[in-house]
Amino acid sequence: MVIIFAVKNRNSSKRKNHNTNYAGESSTEELFKNEADTFDYGDLSKIKLYRESHPAVMKDFIEKFNWKDQLRYNPGKEKMKQQKHEKLKYRFLTFIEQTFFKGRLLFGFKNYKLLKK
Repeated sequence: MVIIFAVKNRNSSKRKNHNTNYAGESSTEELFKNEADTFDYGDLSKIKLYRESHPAVMKDFIEKFNWKDQLRYNPGKEKMKQQKHEKLKYRFLTFIEQTFFKGRLLFGFKNYKLLKK
């Protein structure tokens, strides 16, 4: 079972609050009226399923897990906006990184330095 935290689109509410401060409430409502209330994770069919046991901390969350129908494991024929990680360029780059570089990012950015392995 894969558990992904589907919460209200926090980025959207942050943008909405920021926009309300500078453009006014009526302008903000018009701008955000067609935006989805929850985050769309895209096609999840390529993610490896987690088959291990979950930590005890997750027990309450797993019991409250009531939004499984919002996850798209088999996108089928529904036409959704393609997520960045689904584009051919990024799928190819991920394949190269996983296959030949053991997961090391080629053109990625990290704002930290690993001290020990």
